[in-house]
Amino acid sequence: MAMVQKGLTKFFAETYYVDEYISVQKYYQQLEMIDNQSFEIDMKKDIPLIPKGYEDVLVLLDKDFDCFDLKDSSNYGLNEEGKIVFIDYGMSKSLYEKQWVPLAEAGVIPQIDYDYCNSCGEKKELRMYGVHDQDKRCYDCGKE
Repeated sequence: MAMVQKGLTKFFAETYYVDEYISVQKYYQQLEMIDNQSFEIDMKKDIPLIPKGYEDVLVLLDKDFDCFDLKDSSNYGLNEEGKIVFIDYGMSKSLYEKQWVPLAEAGVIPQIDYDYCNSCGEKKELRMYGVHDQDKRCYDCGKE
């Protein structure tokens, strides 16, 4: 609602439904990865992708909402004009530090790794659960 009041909705994926478990939003084409990995949006190098006013939104999300990891390319889609739109901006720094990191280190939630699947042999996203997880299969080959 704050973004609507500030007239900043064009920077965010349109949300059709949200509750405490899910959010359904408009689909936007994902940004292409570099070497099968996300990358940090660079204000100079990626200028063709950046809409006017983007820096102001970054400051607002950081300062007023304590958002985390705002420049990671996996948090964006491309709108009809080929400009970036936030599709994921919901984790605060405190939530990341207090909840996500301990759960990832304990192997409860996955870290994403890009490597070769031991089953199909393709290099793709693998979900790794803690440092001792040796199951290098992709989701398509049965790892959840």
